[in-house]
Amino acid sequence: MAILRWDAAKDLMYVQDRISKLFEYALSSLDVDIRFPTPWVPLCDVYENSTSFVLKVEVPGMSLDDIILEVNGSTVTIVGARKKSDISEENFHRIERNFGKFIRNFILPCNVDENNVTASLRDGVMTVTILKSQPLATGAVVKVTVK
Repeated sequence: MAILRWDAAKDLMYVQDRISKLFEYALSSLDVDIRFPTPWVPLCDVYENSTSFVLKVEVPGMSLDDIILEVNGSTVTIVGARKKSDISEENFHRIERNFGKFIRNFILPCNVDENNVTASLRDGVMTVTILKSQPLATGAVVKVTVK
């Protein structure tokens, strides 16, 4: 009786090959050319501290003039476009950096102060700071009008 040793790397390569074929089969029915870059969507981290929400968005090669930032209630929308390189396509040997228009929407867990928003761009990362709305003090009296 022969003892067969399990080769984890060989099994992993087999699974990877099967998954690649599955994706190729799925994409063949779509009108998609997998040789070209996919649409670009910048990565974003969203976190909060005691006074504000902060968004850090990766936008290399862009300036603040290329980006539109809208804050409405608890929704933050970021719209922009990263331009294609000025070099003509016949001079490229490889194109891996994606470009094009993008839109990102984020819903924050509470309303924010739309008038207290700052944005800065450094080293290809845009930092957006949005102050939280001040909650009503406990026991505060709110005047209600009836129409």
